[in-house]
Amino acid sequence: MWKYVDLTLGLVAISLLYRLSKRRKRLNLPLPPGPKGAPLVGNLLQMPTEFEWKKYHEWCKEYNTDVLYLNIAGTELIVLDTSQAATDLLETRSSLYSGRTRLPMINELMGWDFNIGFMPYGALYDSSYGTELRAHAYFAGCSGLPWRKHRRLLHHSFHPLAAMQYRPHIMKATLNLLKRFLDDPNPLKIIPHLRHMAGETILSIAYGIEIQQKNDPYLETSEAGVLPLVVAGVPGAFLVDSIPLLKYVPAWFPGASFQRKAREWRKLSRTMIEMPYAEAKKDIESGKANVSLVSTNLQKIQGGTEDEAFTEEIVKNVAGTLFAAGSDTTVSAITSCILGLLEHPEVLKKAQAQIDAVVKPGHLPGFEDEPSLPYVTAIAKETLRWRDVVPIAVWLAIASLVATFDIEKAKEKVTVVGKDGIEREEEKTVELTHEYISALVITPKPFKCAIKPRSKEKADLIRATLIQDYD
Repeated sequence: MWKYVDLTLGLVAISLLYRLSKRRKRLNLPLPPGPKGAPLVGNLLQMPTEFEWKKYHEWCKEYNTDVLYLNIAGTELIVLDTSQAATDLLETRSSLYSGRTRLPMINELMGWDFNIGFMPYGALYDSSYGTELRAHAYFAGCSGLPWRKHRRLLHHSFHPLAAMQYRPHIMKATLNLLKRFLDDPNPLKIIPHLRHMAGETILSIAYGIEIQQKNDPYLETSEAGVLPLVVAGVPGAFLVDSIPLLKYVPAWFPGASFQRKAREWRKLSRTMIEMPYAEAKKDIESGKANVSLVSTNLQKIQGGTEDEAFTEEIVKNVAGTLFAAGSDTTVSAITSCILGLLEHPEVLKKAQAQIDAVVKPGHLPGFEDEPSLPYVTAIAKETLRWRDVVPIAVWLAIASLVATFDIEKAKEKVTVVGKDGIEREEEKTVELTHEYISALVITPKPFKCAIKPRSKEKADLIRATLIQDYD
């Protein structure tokens, strides 16, 4: 056993010496200001556990800087606090500063190297990654520039003209959302309803799969696969991110629980991308596939395209990236919009009046109405400015909810004692707290409100449209 202890200590020592040698080379280069850290762990114990950007902003004001330096147990972070700093470094000098950090736990151990958001820019070999990229199984199998190839396939699939073929998927998911609000207007179900709509949209666009209205196995698989990413994505959560050589420590070794976690989490991530892809291929082979990213691009491959971006592995990775990343952002945006409309009922009434004047009687808003509904578009854009997320299918969902439902603050009965000493029951408005859950994508905590159809005609319109278009 002691030989394994010696091996591990040797790996740690080599890694530390390597880091010290790199650091020594740049000792004469000044680092941006930042809070002073402790020996070895740096700023690890000072790091906020939620809403990190608020603390970063406080530090930037304290040190009078818009470029902040932090060291989390050897992992160095540079925080850009203003749009000007981000533009100067990431756009004006993008060849120097635009890149992706190496994530040993997430990419190399947990198997998230399929995700475009975690792939390094540029060439397969990068000096900041060393030879690890060439040794890593996935990148070794992708000759050339893997990020560029994935990005090219994504662009081919979702440029404005290509994206129009997915509008029926979005329309159907939106109609099903309206039906769920109609059947169950419980405000505690707002987020579950929206999460189901977002999952339905992404699954149908990426794989052409029609999901179950309850307990869908694909959505459950996605949630199980993404949850570990939230844990591992916290800077400093795993020492292997600071000392990559630790990834070679065997799982049974004392203190190597990260290896055992990564092994289980890898199974979840692989299931998340393999299961829907296999179902999509099965539908294609049986001749009953719906239009989707997978079916469209596999047809191009079968047609003999010479573009190197069109391979089954890349198609699977791009579809998996969409499946893993698209749901939370959409849920966050629409829920935040509902919060905003609750605080500003006059905005809701003005948007409803515009929709009533523009949309044909007996119809729900469609994509063709968007140019004629600038106020609704402004609400959607303000939602994205107010709560910074990057969602899909937001405009149509907001327009459809505004067109068919009244959304008001909840009322509750309270008992008060009057000046005469007699108890009376009064109705009180429940004010909103605007509390959010801190995660990779912030989402409002459940809140009370009243959601009801604007009229019986609107409720009948939702049901009739579903029957007419999709039964």
